[in-house]
Amino acid sequence: MLDLTAPAGGNRASHKRIVLSADQQRSVATWFVRLARNHLGLSEVRAGPIVVEALARLTPDETMSKMTMFRTMVEEMRTYQTDPAAYEARVRATEYEVVALKQDAPSDLGTISPDLLRLFAPATVPLAYGSDDEWWHFAYHYPDGGEIDGPALARLVGWELDALAEYVREHHREAVRWRGSLVDLRLTLLHLTRAVRFAGGLGDDPESQREVRSLLSAIAALQPPEGLNKRLDRPLTQRSSLPRNDASARSPTCRTFHRAPVRTATAPEKWPNQVALAGKGSPGACAWVRTATALRST
Repeated sequence: MLDLTAPAGGNRASHKRIVLSADQQRSVATWFVRLARNHLGLSEVRAGPIVVEALARLTPDETMSKMTMFRTMVEEMRTYQTDPAAYEARVRATEYEVVALKQDAPSDLGTISPDLLRLFAPATVPLAYGSDDEWWHFAYHYPDGGEIDGPALARLVGWELDALAEYVREHHREAVRWRGSLVDLRLTLLHLTRAVRFAGGLGDDPESQREVRSLLSAIAALQPPEGLNKRLDRPLTQRSSLPRNDASARSPTCRTFHRAPVRTATAPEKWPNQVALAGKGSPGACAWVRTATALRST
């Protein structure tokens, strides 16, 4: 069970922009709704304010890190728990500008930084290495041979490298399995490799050997067999490193709720004066946002 006792932020209204593509919003929101349901017992409707607040905090690059998204949602859930009524009131009073819904939305909305995408080129993960040099070289280099700037990549997804690696390893110690996206695990491997090299190698330490081997195995499970396109619209998840390619993901459905609350048997109230982003076949992927000034003409 998550520790949701410590507040992570305030409940002040403001103007916020959601800069993720429609596909990124839908994919991330599906997971966020599930987290709110599992850890707070909220319905999809009640999870809406938390989800949209979390979406407004993310950049396209940050959707490449499952740990960044998880941390963001946990912080929002903590804030919600301190005063749900104040949280919901603040969301109602906040103007959300959803760039993806604008008629003049940029064509490159949601584009991921090239250096992050380079991690997804075809690569052979050294699972059965004969020496430290094999996995050291893999840890330090992109599949295409260039050297990885770990601290710079970590900052792109919202972390300092040391903090991200410790966060990933802490979750591994608790769950006894590796969690995170390929970006999270590759950066953790790079950080771990630096520590091991400083210590003179793995040597005969069985615990360090197990950690490295299990991390390499987890990376191998996420490493795509083929390179990704220059643009990646979906965040990575633990189950799949590749974005889904289905018609519903490419065709978002938008609907505007009535200004008066709509009550149903399953959902006591839908947020008034809101725009809901949803996709066919994705019932849990709705994010509720107050209609922004830029969207009132649509």
